[in-house]
Amino acid sequence: MSDPHPPQEPAPRAAPVEEARALEPIYPLLHALAGSSPGEFVERAAALDALVANGRPTFGARDHEEVLYWLEEDRRAALLRRFRQNGWLDYDPASGDSITDAGRWVYEILGFLHRRLRERELRPSIAGIRYAIELGLDPTRHLESLRARLGALVYQMELARASHSEVILREATGHLGDAVGLSAEIRAVLDHVPLDRAGARRVVRDIHETLSLLHGKGAELHEAITEVGRQYLRLHAGMSVEQIVRALRGLSRDELAAVGSSALRPIARRPPLVNTDTLAVAAERQMQRERPEPEPYDWAEPAPAPQEPDRVELPEEVAELVADLARLAEERRTARLSEVIPADSAGTSFLRASLLSLVGDRRAGEGVAGRLGALPLAVRVLGGGPPEPLASSPLAALSPGEILPTSSDG
Repeated sequence: MSDPHPPQEPAPRAAPVEEARALEPIYPLLHALAGSSPGEFVERAAALDALVANGRPTFGARDHEEVLYWLEEDRRAALLRRFRQNGWLDYDPASGDSITDAGRWVYEILGFLHRRLRERELRPSIAGIRYAIELGLDPTRHLESLRARLGALVYQMELARASHSEVILREATGHLGDAVGLSAEIRAVLDHVPLDRAGARRVVRDIHETLSLLHGKGAELHEAITEVGRQYLRLHAGMSVEQIVRALRGLSRDELAAVGSSALRPIARRPPLVNTDTLAVAAERQMQRERPEPEPYDWAEPAPAPQEPDRVELPEEVAELVADLARLAEERRTARLSEVIPADSAGTSFLRASLLSLVGDRRAGEGVAGRLGALPLAVRVLGGGPPEPLASSPLAALSPGEILPTSSDG
């Protein structure tokens, strides 16, 4: 029995120019969105995104200033004027600007483009097919786009196999994995294509065959990667061949040319051709070369080494500190650090503070260290808190402490 409702043949498609001419009303919208430079496009897209996402029904002057705060006043006024001319904003003197349907439609297009940049490459085609089926439209154009994308992916897999490069093979495997991961979703969408669309069903059949072919290409790519790994040496203690190739691909053309030119040079120089005449000439030149007589060496006693003077004068700042400390030891008096350390300048004060660590240390040695260590004094720092501020001193603050006398026998 014949089918009482045979599938209807699709009407012949119009010429491509006639189909494209139906999009002519969209040109002013795209031209208004693009502007005259990439900067204007980004500025208009960002401003429209901010206005629609704000959610206000109308926008006054204060609202525009608040939402578009990142634009200067003159740029903001020019941009709003352009939106009104494009029909994206409708101005009412009583309530202000309101976003029109055309403005919301441009916002939705921008939202689709944002998602297109984040999604995988096949996602937009799948979404277009699903959307056309839900609206009852002919999804043939979207199916043809998906078939072209899958065909290009098959061609890319063939080129990857012919390259015999592990890096390119692994990169192609990643692209193939993305497409194969979406194969179940693609087949589910194709099952909803109406049966009465004969032209669309023919494209669906081609897409199913291409998906089956891509599944087979995955096994071929893995086999090719294994074969390449067998042919080339892998450096287990260093870099793999893939890592070396990736590093070379990151170099510029000049750097690769320099590496290649140096690699063409011979590793070792060719040995010179030696014969009897060459040896005779070389021997003659060796015998005729000038041999200067060595200068006679004058053996003499070396000059005596310089000696330090018996008495080394102390710096004035160190002598004053030693005198102050000797006076404290003689008077058997306890003094605070704030009385001994501060001097005329901050440098002298730091010098006095650093020398106080030698006071009372009998192991200090000779010279200034020995004199400070022989004093019957001891330095004690009080508390563990922050330094105390000093009122009239080159130092801003000083830890509390004291210098107190000790017994002379230690």
